[in-house]
Amino acid sequence: MEKLKEIIKNVIDGIEVTTNLFYQQKNQEGFTELEGIIYLLNNMTNRVSELELEGNHVNIDIVKVNQILTDAMNALENLDTILLSDILNYELKEVLIEYQDSIL
Repeated sequence: MEKLKEIIKNVIDGIEVTTNLFYQQKNQEGFTELEGIIYLLNNMTNRVSELELEGNHVNIDIVKVNQILTDAMNALENLDTILLSDILNYELKEVLIEYQDSIL
C-alpha cells in the first residue's frame, strides 16, 4: 500500500506542476509534464489491480477516475489547456487526495 500512496503523491505533485505551466500559457512544457502524469496514472491503476488480485481492498473508484480522465481528454482534444488544468487540479487532484488520505 505504501507504494500506491507514493505513486498517488507523485501524481498530485505532477498535477500541480503541469497545471501551473498551463495556467502560465507554457503549453509545451505543460504537455511534457502531462506525459509524466499519464505514465504515473498508468502505474497507479496497475498497482491497484495488483493489490486487488492479492486480496487487498483498495478504496479507489477507478470508474470515477476514468470519468474524470475522459473529461480531461475531451478538453485536451479541444486544445483547451485551461479547462484541462481545471479538471486535473480541481477534480482529479481532489479525488486523489481523498484516496491518499484513506490509505492506511
